[in-house]
Amino acid sequence: MRGSETRAECLAVFALLLLAVLAGCSGEADLTVLGGSQLGAAKQIVISDADAEAGCVVVVPLVVSNISGITSADFLVKFDDRILVAQGVRPTSFTQSFVVQPLIEAGSVGITTVGPTLPLISSPFVDIIFQVRRSTASGDTTRLVIDRAELFDADDRRIDSVRVKSGTFTVR
Repeated sequence: MRGSETRAECLAVFALLLLAVLAGCSGEADLTVLGGSQLGAAKQIVISDADAEAGCVVVVPLVVSNISGITSADFLVKFDDRILVAQGVRPTSFTQSFVVQPLIEAGSVGITTVGPTLPLISSPFVDIIFQVRRSTASGDTTRLVIDRAELFDADDRRIDSVRVKSGTFTVR
């Protein structure tokens, strides 16, 4: 339905712009609008590039685009723990009714979610909260690698053909 895609696109853009307004050392990642949901558009999971100063807390969204029917998901995000320490994971406005269970270890955060079936989504799915180590220097970087991304529908069937795009975190 073209009307629901347009609405989902508007909501996704609004959510991204709201997060962008909160940018800076207050902890929100710099975001780039990835394009609206369109019929036939690529299904993808993206971690946006982000930056913050040493000692700051930064919230990095894990964005799901052009995917419908998600009822559960399993992610593993890896990073350099000499630069970042994972502090937690929280649902977003689109997944607030989901149970979000993080597994935080040095250099990685596993995320398992389950909830009601989502309609077409092009929005942040969960927010990963990191603390930038105080010992880092301006210019230090780490990849935010999506090592595992599995999405499932209501019948516990894997949602296939999903592209994954990892991001980069840079210390300002």
